[in-house]
This record gives sequence, structure tokens and C-alpha cells, in this order.
Amino acid sequence: MRLGNREIVHQMGGNIEPFTPENVGPSSYDITLGEGMKVFDRRVGNVYIDGSHPVHYVDLPMNEDGYYKIKPWGTALGTTLEYFTFPNDIEGIVEGRSSIGRVFLFIHVAAGYIDSGFEGNITLEFFNATDCNMLIKPGDSVGQILFGKVDGCTEGYGDRASSKYQGQIGTTISRLNQGV
Repeated sequence: MRLGNREIVHQMGGNIEPFTPENVGPSSYDITLGEGMKVFDRRVGNVYIDGSHPVHYVDLPMNEDGYYKIKPWGTALGTTLEYFTFPNDIEGIVEGRSSIGRVFLFIHVAAGYIDSGFEGNITLEFFNATDCNMLIKPGDSVGQILFGKVDGCTEGYGDRASSKYQGQIGTTISRLNQGV
């Protein structure tokens, strides 16, 4: 069951920092871009999906006007300004905003699900699906989170020994080389 605006405020209002009442929609919460974006370090050349080698990233610099530039057909990692603490009975799904999607900027490519019990900033996986540069700055409203009720959860994400992203702060790179 998805949470509506009243339940988002009631069940998640104290679990989002900073919480902005204006970001509560009918059935979602708008998320904003935080500071710090990263891109692959292309000098390394390869990404080993089996986790046998660390994945290397470099910081994506801001331009003089305070924007990050995601190049045509390029990817970048970013973070939410908001820090979330999900109770063990609430899960989340990250979705893009329709206005952002209509300029073909995707904010999550594969990892849009947030387990119940997760705590931290949400790392966003941007993909610019155009042949134009995309300029984005901290504070921009980039997406939304849908919240759902989870019944019968006996162990939240943070309770698991394998929860390698619990408590993440800022843009968090892949931890493929740290196991499952």
C-alpha cells in the first residue's frame, strides 16, 4: 500500500532531514540534488562487475555559475540533499519528475528501490539520454520518492551484516568490490 500525503507527513516527516512540507505531493515526496557529483575515471578503462577490482570515480566539477554539466549520453552519480531514515515497515521507490524525464534526463538507471530500514542520503544515477549538455545544480528538484508500507519485516536493511550502504552520506560510489 502506498502512502498518501497525510501518511507521508505522519510516518516520514520526522525521518527526512531537512523535511520541507512543500515537497509533499499527493502520494510522493520531492527530492532535491545535494552537493557533490562523481563520474567514472576513464583513465582506468574498465569496470569489473564481478567485484574483483574497485570502481574508480572522479569528482565532477561545478562550472563558474554553480552548475554541474552532464555531457551528452553521459552518466554521473549525485546525491539527495535529504537524509532519510526509513523505519522497518516503510520502503521507498525513487522516480524522476515528469518535467525532468521529458528532457530525457534519467535520475536512476537501475537502483531505484530503497529497502525498509535504510538510513542515509540517496545516491542518484543520472543518465543524459540526449546529444545536449544537461546543466544541473544543488537544490534543483530532480525526482520524487514513493513510500510503501511493508508488512512482516523482521529485519531491516540496516540490521543486515551485508548492508554496505547503510548510513551513507553524500554521493556514494559503487561498492562492488565489497561483496554482495
